[in-house]
Amino acid sequence: MIKEFFRYLKHPSYIRKEPVDGLYFFLLIFLYFLLVIPAAIPAHICVQLEGLSRSEFDDPFWQLFITVVFLAPLFEETLFRMLLRPLKQNLWVFSIIIIGLSVLRLIKGDMILGIIFAVLGVGVIPFFSSPVYRKKLQRFIVRYFPWFFYASVMAFGFIHVTNFHPLSLEVLLLAPFLTLPQLIMGTLLGFVRMKYGIIYSMLFHSTINLIGFMLSGAHL
Repeated sequence: MIKEFFRYLKHPSYIRKEPVDGLYFFLLIFLYFLLVIPAAIPAHICVQLEGLSRSEFDDPFWQLFITVVFLAPLFEETLFRMLLRPLKQNLWVFSIIIIGLSVLRLIKGDMILGIIFAVLGVGVIPFFSSPVYRKKLQRFIVRYFPWFFYASVMAFGFIHVTNFHPLSLEVLLLAPFLTLPQLIMGTLLGFVRMKYGIIYSMLFHSTINLIGFMLSGAHL
């Protein structure tokens, strides 16, 4: 079963969704922790050498719990993996959720991300409202799917470099090492998303965040 995952990584493809296999699902969660423990070593070394610190969270416990276990998986899976299958329903759900995320960022005063998310959310409207545009998008993504798959992995990993402070050019150059755990997580989430669907990639993400929250407290 695990061999299937590594074969998929050699050439990610637009595979047909399958009914979820509970045992396989939890084996993949086990595989994540098996891979991420040694991957955390170079990240820890870089943090120590550069004198970095991680983002601190001041929210109340239950608010933090909801953010880490429910909201982060919802928004991140929507943003990075929903459109790996650019079906009509996925496009309009993406638009609604990302526009909602834009509103939240703008309320918090984060104008840059708020505008970026607004552009993304509004930008997909022509694709779910026009069958012609949608089919062109679908053909394009299927044709270049490995590129889109690994672009989603890299983007997911890179955004987590903002968890480290102070953010500098050196930190950005060290991003592949600092975010190696998230890069591993992104490949597994992408595989789960294509094999079982976006709901299960959200569940997978939520489960990992829950375990991390219980072990170390609010580690996204």
